[in-house]
Amino acid sequence: MSIELEQLEDRSIVRLTEAITVGFATDLHKLLMEAVRLNRGIAIDLEGVAELDVSGIQLLYAARQAAERAGISMSLQGSAPRAVKDAFLESGLDPFQLAISPEATGPEVG
Repeated sequence: MSIELEQLEDRSIVRLTEAITVGFATDLHKLLMEAVRLNRGIAIDLEGVAELDVSGIQLLYAARQAAERAGISMSLQGSAPRAVKDAFLESGLDPFQLAISPEATGPEVG
């Protein structure tokens, strides 16, 4: 797994590539919570993901909840590869529920 946190002026971009599986859950959790802590909008880029398991999906939902509590937006960036779409289908969860807008959470603090 490769994870990268890019900090822009108005948001943080979390880029995930390769396999996002339980073996990398701790690292992914730390990075996602760091993105929330920066108190900017968060964009999750899943374009390079080749494998996603339920632990990765759970961590994305946990980040969404943390972002919502912090009053910041979170969105998916780019197009999701087939592996990501399949993982969400198999889990029964909707990837569109990951996105939250500032209107839904109140004003962004930054």
